[in-house]
Amino acid sequence: AAAVAAAVEEIGADAGGDVAFARDVALVRLFALEQFSPLKRYVLESRLLPVESAPPGDVDGAVWLAAWLFYAAALLFFVVWVLQWGATSGAAAFRAWGVNFTLVALQELLVAQAALVLVVHLVALYAVEPQLLAVYRALHRRALDLVARDTPPVPVAAAATGAGAAGGDFLVDAEAAQL
Repeated sequence: AAAVAAAVEEIGADAGGDVAFARDVALVRLFALEQFSPLKRYVLESRLLPVESAPPGDVDGAVWLAAWLFYAAALLFFVVWVLQWGATSGAAAFRAWGVNFTLVALQELLVAQAALVLVVHLVALYAVEPQLLAVYRALHRRALDLVARDTPPVPVAAAATGAGAAGGDFLVDAEAAQL
């Protein structure tokens, strides 16, 4: 409970303008995630429920530029190092390294990514859907109960015509009042 409260407070603090709304969204999101197993929770967190309510923080332009320059320099260093190693080690070693690199890249693309898509999308999403719908229905039913409790009854004639007619039968169901 303390971890959930801390997470809700953190999301609310990062929300900027509408803190109450961001906290409510975070609370419902965390409640829904608590209902699932770790694999299903991972699927929901990473694929279905991205956190978009908090704007990104400000970053100093010099720090941003320095980070990207370091990244580009590191990539360039690795490419030059591999080419230098290949030139000094001989054609046979460089060719063997190239074959090894190609096989690993193909395995990653064809086997590992395909297995990830199969497990995450086909197995976990189909297993999550009924449970997620049950959580949605329970929250929706509770929201309608709260609206029905807080909304005064509406006369049938006023609900049908949009006018405030006095008297007549009263609608007590919140869903019927929306007709």
